[in-house]
Amino acid sequence: MDREDVLSFIQLVEQHDVLWNRNSSLYKDINAHSDAWEDISKTMNIPTSAAIYKPTWFAYEAMDFMKAVRECKSTLSTLTQS
Repeated sequence: MDREDVLSFIQLVEQHDVLWNRNSSLYKDINAHSDAWEDISKTMNIPTSAAIYKPTWFAYEAMDFMKAVRECKSTLSTLTQS
C-alpha cells in the first residue's frame, strides 16, 4: 500500500467505530466487526484477510495473559469544579 492507500484505510477504520470505539454498543459484536472489515475490504478492493492486522512477532501469543490488564477501566474524577 502506498501512503494514500494507508490514509484511506485509516479513514475507513475511523468511519467504522465498531472496530475501535469501546463505547459503541456493537464494539463486542463479532458479526458487526466482520461486516465492517468486509465493507472496508470491498471499498479498498483488497481481500478481507489482508485488511486485518496479524501480528508477526514470534512471542505475541505468549503475551495473551496481559489482555486482562491492557483494557482501560472507567475512572473517577476527584477534582471539583469551581
